[in-house]
Amino acid sequence: MPTVTLSVLNRMTLNLFTSSRRFSLVSVLLLTLVMASFSRLSVAKNATETLIFYDHFSPFCYAENGQPKGLFVALVSAAFDDMGVAYDTSVYPFKRAMHVADKGEGIVVGILKNNERQELLDFSDPFYVEVSSLFVRKGGSFPFASINDLKGKRIGVKLGWSYGLEFDKAKDHKLFHSIVGNTKQLYTLLDVGRLDAVIDNELSIPSLVKTLDMDIQMEMLPHSLLLGDIFIGVKKGTKADVLKRFNASVKRIKANGVYNGIIERYKNP
Repeated sequence: MPTVTLSVLNRMTLNLFTSSRRFSLVSVLLLTLVMASFSRLSVAKNATETLIFYDHFSPFCYAENGQPKGLFVALVSAAFDDMGVAYDTSVYPFKRAMHVADKGEGIVVGILKNNERQELLDFSDPFYVEVSSLFVRKGGSFPFASINDLKGKRIGVKLGWSYGLEFDKAKDHKLFHSIVGNTKQLYTLLDVGRLDAVIDNELSIPSLVKTLDMDIQMEMLPHSLLLGDIFIGVKKGTKADVLKRFNASVKRIKANGVYNGIIERYKNP
């Protein structure tokens, strides 16, 4: 029978201890990595998103006592509620809202696509189609069927707004005279005859007349200027999962009637 010396026994004990220690260290490292992964997933799932709205576009998007209100607010909030995502809100003037989103500090709500924005932002699927029309003084209508019919006209355009690629291209090529300003400035110019038309939305007019407190007589040209897809946008290369989940939620709230219920409230206030 072989003899086991004290030195051999010591080596065997040391090897067993070393192997056990290595196994323990590996186990601890694996457990730490798994826990960290679950922690990151939990944080990502439960992260609070910031929804960025803009002011002065009633009834679609405006501020009341510092809080965002309007159709876009109601639709996007309903979608995020359906997603189960926590969110807070901020309201800025339009250009600042875009700048904040460009920096990756939130999700801007209720915008059109154009070439410049597509370089900076990624977009959801459209969650609404906005009908933009031309509003003129009563008795000041003119034939309008395409952008070319605006040649030589003085058109009021809201500060920072885009009305689609075709319109923006015509504006850049000076097909018409574009006068940029806020809502009150533009309708004041229209009222005194210094504009031929202002671009706006039919849903905006009742609240607009009340808000501006102006006795202006106007009418809408029958042919719409633009059927514009409306999106949410995020800094390019970020929040792809949020956009995907938002798209799915919009489909769900359309299917379950929540979406149409909100639309009807704004069509018949």
